[in-house]
Amino acid sequence: MSEKAFTKAFNSSGDGEETNEVTEVPRFYDVQAVWQHDVKNGRVLLQHFSAKDSIELVLNTPRGSDPDVVGVLASSVEYHSTSLVWEQMWTNNINTSSTMYLISTSQSLRIGNDGTGNHYFLNIDESDLVWQPELRWGINDSTLLTFGSDFIYARTPVDAYISRPPQFNDPDYNLTELEKFRIDKTYHSGLINPYFKVRKKWLNRLTTQFGMRARYIKSDGREELLAISPRSSVEYELTPKTVLTGSWGRYVQSPEGGQWIRDAGNPELKNLDSEHRIIGVHYKFNPTWNVQVEAYHKPMKSLVATYDVPKPNNYTNEGKGEAYGFDILIKREFSSNKMGWLSYSALRSTRTANGVTTPFLGDQRHTFTVVWSQPMLNSWKKWIMGFRLRANSGKPYTKVISRTGICEDIPSEFVDCADQNAADTDPKFSHWTPNRGSKNGSRLPNFFQLDVRVDREVLYNSWKMNYYIDILNILNTQNISGYDYGNSFEKINNPVATKSLGIFPSIGIEATF
Repeated sequence: MSEKAFTKAFNSSGDGEETNEVTEVPRFYDVQAVWQHDVKNGRVLLQHFSAKDSIELVLNTPRGSDPDVVGVLASSVEYHSTSLVWEQMWTNNINTSSTMYLISTSQSLRIGNDGTGNHYFLNIDESDLVWQPELRWGINDSTLLTFGSDFIYARTPVDAYISRPPQFNDPDYNLTELEKFRIDKTYHSGLINPYFKVRKKWLNRLTTQFGMRARYIKSDGREELLAISPRSSVEYELTPKTVLTGSWGRYVQSPEGGQWIRDAGNPELKNLDSEHRIIGVHYKFNPTWNVQVEAYHKPMKSLVATYDVPKPNNYTNEGKGEAYGFDILIKREFSSNKMGWLSYSALRSTRTANGVTTPFLGDQRHTFTVVWSQPMLNSWKKWIMGFRLRANSGKPYTKVISRTGICEDIPSEFVDCADQNAADTDPKFSHWTPNRGSKNGSRLPNFFQLDVRVDREVLYNSWKMNYYIDILNILNTQNISGYDYGNSFEKINNPVATKSLGIFPSIGIEATF
């Protein structure tokens, strides 16, 4: 797609205002390579993966709502991973695997300016060295022990002049009004993540598994952090075709790096903490068809809450959350070149901050998916045709109900303009800011999309080629992904619907050696 076409796509309102301009269309590539060598009772694999994405455009539309964003937006992400895997069977009941990774990640961002001609920017070049050993010991036919660990060393140079990054589910992020940070430092971090689990079968019908995982992180950018996560599961074969399942576990996750480094956030942040409780039943109609039903409840605590105040109080662990629902999956296993499934999910997900509970941005109440793939008929039987049908209830969003004119009383000090009826004529006027209704209190219309794919695999002497045609949204359904309230939030009473991508065909060739 040309830069002109992308520029048109980025500016759909057609209201005659100054628009954004794409100066470099989204560019991306990825490269994968695998080499395998068999050894006695084992194998060695060497794998490499590289990818890069970049885009550049000129932003003009935020002038009335976030002036510091106006200007060039250039973003690039580059990733390289090389791994060496050694898998070995030592005896009939003991085997090991050991994986060594060397990972390099580069992120760069340049956006807007601070009014004095200086761009805001963020450059992160991280190098990770990872070792993942694992030992599996089958004590007998009914008992399996697994021991392992992750050892990670990360070196992360950061060069930045930027505010705190926007957070997921954060509709009021405003670069102009936020505190800015200047960081030029290299951080060194270490992570040790040992674990064990024991799986045992009792009386041929009952299988249990219990495990424990520890997570210890040490960094010169934050305080040390240690967490212990027990996990367990049970399977009971009620009949030869019916299996009852249940699991419980604690899962922890580190806050994002920009939230806990002492130069921009709160180095005393704890891990995000959640508890997973799941029960289910799996029924096998025959070797081809089966159905699985699961119900779950996931309470969350110590979630990161964001405040627009000076560090380190800009991030705290005061947030809470909850998700519960059920999933149904009817699946046809792959056979005779046919496969497919039908799934339905019902979900409720909320987040609580400052004592107020609101729907989570991912609170998509109902999701229905059908996938099917099989050979075409007659002379076209070497071609495989498949489709994916998705239907979702609307995602939540936060409606804009009014706007407030903001004046810059003194440099970097923003207040409400004295006369809101003529705010934009005030000599100190800076921008408009939205006043929103209840957070995620409104819903987008339902989503519907049908995707189709046709492909054929051709085998040669030592390699194969796959030809395919993908058509996304073949029915050209005009799904609404949001609402545009105007560059200065002037369209509060008549917002313009932002629609997702229409029909999008693509043709490709894949070669495997």
